[in-house]
Amino acid sequence: MRREIAAILDRGTLLIPCLVGGSKMPAAAAMPAVLAAFPRKDAMTIGDEYFDRDTDMLLAALDKALSQVPQTAALDGEMSYRQQRAVELLKRQVGRLQVRAIELSG
Repeated sequence: MRREIAAILDRGTLLIPCLVGGSKMPAAAAMPAVLAAFPRKDAMTIGDEYFDRDTDMLLAALDKALSQVPQTAALDGEMSYRQQRAVELLKRQVGRLQVRAIELSG
């Protein structure tokens, strides 16, 4: 996982750490040098109590970030295919997380 995160940071790809189950971002001193930029990322907490609100906030952050991607392949005011696909995949994954959270809490 360390190599994957380092590659994401090197490419400048969007990275939003999601903290679940009461987890916390590790201290910078506890991270390998290759991941030094990782703790500076703004993490989002996805908790059991406010799961819907938290996932809505995550999707809003993703939508905002994707809307800032240059619209080279799309007409003005339309999302590119890549953006549309990313949003749909993320929404599907969040739906799966919701189902899993219900299963675990039941």
